Order: sequence, then structure tokens, then C-alpha cells
Amino acid sequence: MKPPAASMPISAQPSAPWHQSVWLAVAVNLVPLLGVLFLGWSTGVVLFLYWAENVVVGLVTLLKMFACTGEETQFEKLRNMAFFFVHYGAFAVGHAVGLLVLVGLVGHADLPEGEQPPPPEPGSINPTWLALTLLGIVVSHLFDFYNDFLVRGEGRDKTSSDLLFRPYVRVVILHLVVVLGAFVCLKAGSPTPAVVMLVLLKTGIDLALHYGRKIWAAA
Repeated sequence: MKPPAASMPISAQPSAPWHQSVWLAVAVNLVPLLGVLFLGWSTGVVLFLYWAENVVVGLVTLLKMFACTGEETQFEKLRNMAFFFVHYGAFAVGHAVGLLVLVGLVGHADLPEGEQPPPPEPGSINPTWLALTLLGIVVSHLFDFYNDFLVRGEGRDKTSSDLLFRPYVRVVILHLVVVLGAFVCLKAGSPTPAVVMLVLLKTGIDLALHYGRKIWAAA
């Protein structure tokens, strides 16, 4: 006889398709869309936020590697954490350089040949909104770490080796989407529609990866 949900461990109970961490992730993902449409955010601002989120994902992965309970020695765990810190850090730096090149290309997309883009106007981007968006990204991923990983135990029984390369899947997929968005910007001459498409695609990818992670954790 199947025990009632109330008597089951939290990690064994089925999670609702749209629980708190999903709603929070969707809300945070839609903030750049509002920024593009109503706050004058450029392609560069949105790409910076996505790069910063990848850094947050890397730091949260370190927390997961430290807190996971899979069968391994403490030395193996610390070794994997050190390797991930160095390798993912270098990857993030390379990713930042690539995004700077893309931002430069997109920024010149609608300019006549040989003409330089005007300098950004002081105060054109409200730093408060940008800081709040970054804070929302951090809170979203920390809540996911606490609620899904620590409390519900999704993937916590894995080893640090199992967790080591998980963030790269997300980064590679998002980078391909960003390159596609930049290509569309260059062809269209106006970056706004492409950035809107990028935000919506990124939200869909995050949701797909979120539920894919649940399947992986249950395996």
C-alpha cells in the first residue's frame, strides 16, 4: 500500500510542476524583458546579466559539491571542487571576452560603415534596477539550492564528480542561443526584437534544464 504523501520524506514526495523555485526563476528571467522594453536596456546589459548568472551558477555548484552526500572521500571532494573553481573560472573569463566581441558587433549593426557609435549617456541605465536584478538572480539560485537540493534532496545523493560538469551544459546551450541572437541582430539592424526573442528563449531553456535536472537527480 502506498504511504500518504504527508508521511513520505520530503525528497520522496512528488513536486508540483510549478513550485516556488520555478515561479521565482521565471520572474527573474522576465526582468530583462521589462528592462529592454521599458528601461532602455541594451543587448550588452542583457548579455552581462546572463554572464553574471553563469558565475552565480558556478558558485552555487561549488556549494552543491561541498554539501553532496554521495560515496567519495573528502580528498576527492576537495580536489574536484578546486578543479571546478579553476576550470570554470577560466571558462567564465573566456565567455566574458566572447560576449564583449559580440556586444561590439551588435552595437555597430545599425551604423553606417566607418561611423563610430556614440558614447552611452550618463544615467541612461538605472544602477538600482540593475543591482536589484542581480540580487534577484542570486536569491533565485540560492533558493533553488536550499529548497530543491538541501530540503528536497534532489541530486544531493550524487558525488562531486557527478556534479562537476553539470553547469557546462547550461552555459554551452545558452552561448549558442546568444550567438544566434547576435546573428539575428546583425541581420535585422535593430537589436530590440532579437533581444526579446533571446530573453524568451533563455526562459524556456532554463525551464527545460530545470525539469531535466529533476529527471537526472531521480535516476
